[in-house]
Amino acid sequence: MDIFIFQNEEQVGPFSIDDINSHIANGTYTAEDFGWYEGAADWMPLKDIEGVIVTSGGSSQSPAESEVAVGEKYFVMKGGNQIGPFTIPQIQAGVKTKFLQKKDQARLEGIDADWVEINSIL
Repeated sequence: MDIFIFQNEEQVGPFSIDDINSHIANGTYTAEDFGWYEGAADWMPLKDIEGVIVTSGGSSQSPAESEVAVGEKYFVMKGGNQIGPFTIPQIQAGVKTKFLQKKDQARLEGIDADWVEINSIL
């Protein structure tokens, strides 16, 4: 699915879901920026597009979600690129939407940890 983004009065794209998730993870775009794809009724916040994972870099989390995100975070290796960091609930959402696979590699943020399969941390 190709997604266009509307930010700062400009339409850019198209981007793949993987690209969108990477851009949200690194803070280029936020969950509140608007996206549109062919077949969508209208522009909508990126967080409402199926497959988009909201990370701390682009999040509009509620207080309850923020408390969960305070815990351990993991970087994920996807397609040869390190993305994240993600909390366990965000990784679970990524697996559920098939953005991530249980065999993808993850590493705990902040320490010199080994890369392990996502399956082993869920």
